Amino acid sequence: MSHFGLIIMAGREREGNHAFIRVKFLNGNGEINRYYRRLHVLGEGGYGKTYEVEHVRNGRRYAMKVQKFERVAPGAVATSSTDPFEDVRIIYKEMVILNLILPRHRNIINIKDLLMSVDTVYIVLELCARKCLRNFYPIANNRSGRRIFKQIVQATHFLHQHGVIHMDLHSENVLFTDDTMTESKIIDFGLAVYKPELAVRVHANFNHHQWFDIDDLSGLIQDYSGPHEDIQALGHILHCILAGTEVDPERFEQPRPEAEAEGEGVTPAYMPRMHIFDREAKDLLELIGPEYFRRGALPTMDRVLTHPWLA
Repeated sequence: MSHFGLIIMAGREREGNHAFIRVKFLNGNGEINRYYRRLHVLGEGGYGKTYEVEHVRNGRRYAMKVQKFERVAPGAVATSSTDPFEDVRIIYKEMVILNLILPRHRNIINIKDLLMSVDTVYIVLELCARKCLRNFYPIANNRSGRRIFKQIVQATHFLHQHGVIHMDLHSENVLFTDDTMTESKIIDFGLAVYKPELAVRVHANFNHHQWFDIDDLSGLIQDYSGPHEDIQALGHILHCILAGTEVDPERFEQPRPEAEAEGEGVTPAYMPRMHIFDREAKDLLELIGPEYFRRGALPTMDRVLTHPWLA
């Protein structure tokens, strides 16, 4: 079945799936204005723009991710840059992950509405504050850092339990519900992959055979991806929390092999602030952080969750 056919399938309601959101089909892109009024741009990425919008009828505000995909004329040869199926595969997978595979979680962005025209998908999500982890790093202390990092770890573990690997965990993909920065939300599942063989929990009797072709669940990214990808990203986030700043991996100096003194070879601004954080925080960094800090192979997510700093 083509990916355009699969997108249409997303509009069919499934019995027993209480979290399912029916797709609204638009006759043209202008018809979106009947439902939502765009206020301003929140962000822009490789797959489109995200707007703050207002519901026309009830006035509630949301974030709306607008993703276009190119269409190839019948008989034309699609190139790697214009292949519509790759764009649709990404859009479709994100829709299914947020709408069917994952139940609601307080630290994962919640989908509110889905609309689709002939060449555009509109994904309406709950609206977060315009603050991300980058804003949190400088003010993080041992207590707040532990609280927020535990939220992110628990949400990531929840993803993995349902067979989803985010693959793009970084500061801008973790937003806060409000300006107090006490509750976080993982967003943007455009690069996420779904591996049913990793799932130990299934939401609403989800059957991946009904929603994915074998081609959708294979490919170079998925062949080499696994929970370790997200755990490594969590280690980078923890390093940023402890350092109090966004750490640029390209400027992160690796120590000389003969350097034995703790901290030698590391950019001073990127050193953990041990006058703020306790030894258990540093111990977790040595478990999942960048290779310089890490002592041994990456642990499992279960081991991360039960670490004394988080437990």
